[in-house]
Amino acid sequence: MKLLNIIIGILLCLVITGCSRSKTSNASNVSAPTSISGKTIKFTVSSGAGGFAASGTWNLVVSSTGNRYEVIGDYVNVVNSAGTFMYSPDGNKATVAMDDSVIGKGNFYLTFTSATAGTYTADAEQSFSAYQSGSFTEIDTTADDDDDTTTTTRTYYDLNGITFGNNTFVAVGERG
Repeated sequence: MKLLNIIIGILLCLVITGCSRSKTSNASNVSAPTSISGKTIKFTVSSGAGGFAASGTWNLVVSSTGNRYEVIGDYVNVVNSAGTFMYSPDGNKATVAMDDSVIGKGNFYLTFTSATAGTYTADAEQSFSAYQSGSFTEIDTTADDDDDTTTTTRTYYDLNGITFGNNTFVAVGERG
């Protein structure tokens, strides 16, 4: 009888301990933002293939007034591009459907682990084997005198038909 009481006591402790743990993770308590308009998001690539970079970093600069974006690559692994997008949040996840000047049509699947950061995977219609994965974080592009953040700005110059700025050159001649 004493052995039966010990076994019941141990089982009761295991049940109480097992039931006291929360079955939800912190990530499920995070919601994806309702919009990414006007935001700059830094992506860090951990793997990729089929037209996507396998490593590197890039910034997604999203228009604040429409559905356009610009990719600013690291100039080593990721090239610059631009296009249009549609953002669809759902819980702590979001899908960004893109029509990009380099990869064509593709989807980025974001999982938010905090309000401004998380992990992602991506695919592209151009190739069945096209994929990319990594992490992302929103970049604060505002500046004030209270902290060390800086403003992300673009400077463009025009010199007799040659427009350049931020390592981008566009030459426009009289004959096209």
